[in-house]
Amino acid sequence: MMASVHRLARRPTVGLVSLLGIGIVALTTSCGGDGITSTPAASIQEFEQRLEELRASSHISAITAVMSNGQQVVWAKGYGIADISTQRSAADTTVYHLASLTKPFAATVLLQLVEEGKVSLDDPISMYGMNLPGPAGTVIRVRHLLSHTSEGVPGTVYSYNGDRFALLEAVIAQAAGKPLDAALQERILTPLGLHRTAPNPQSASFAVSGLNKTTFESNMARGRSVLPPASPRLLSTLPPFRWRWTATRCCCRQPKHLPTRRS
Repeated sequence: MMASVHRLARRPTVGLVSLLGIGIVALTTSCGGDGITSTPAASIQEFEQRLEELRASSHISAITAVMSNGQQVVWAKGYGIADISTQRSAADTTVYHLASLTKPFAATVLLQLVEEGKVSLDDPISMYGMNLPGPAGTVIRVRHLLSHTSEGVPGTVYSYNGDRFALLEAVIAQAAGKPLDAALQERILTPLGLHRTAPNPQSASFAVSGLNKTTFESNMARGRSVLPPASPRLLSTLPPFRWRWTATRCCCRQPKHLPTRRS
């Protein structure tokens, strides 16, 4: 399915479960072609069948889906094979790589630090030991990395760049006085009780989770190729994402007034 606060100052308005659920429902009820119907499923059994057909037709090894009613998870189920080598089936406890869904976590921590006065979105990134090329006379600031507008004339062109966004890790580390993985654990994962969410177990960052590495890895989906050992990106199951918080909002949509650079 993109690895936390002495004080939980704010809480996200939309949880990852909701985003994932919306995506699955949209795919199963709105996409045309390939035998996918736009008619809503008449029963949970039909919905489950459509999910499985979608998984198979998309050549996805494993998925886990969840539905919630308010703060209560009312249905969760895994489909497919989570580990092809052992033929372990996907389940509601299967751990998936969150990939770029890690970005909202990092952005939330960053904006908490902004609210605490420990960093400013208008800080030049040079304050944090970074020097990126740009047109003469321009300054790349923290907000430009956060909003993917750091390329070209800063603040004028939206160009999604995960590598540049990742540079915010240095900003967070300096402002928080600790590495990103420790800040995530302290500010988000522990306060929210996300006990099945942790940094990449192949990295040293996993230690901050306090989880048993062997147990955690035994539930991981193995369809994805090996993660870089140094990657702090999060992995998680679905059910723990029972968001009870409404965090500092980070607008992840493209600013309407900015042109988009295709890459």
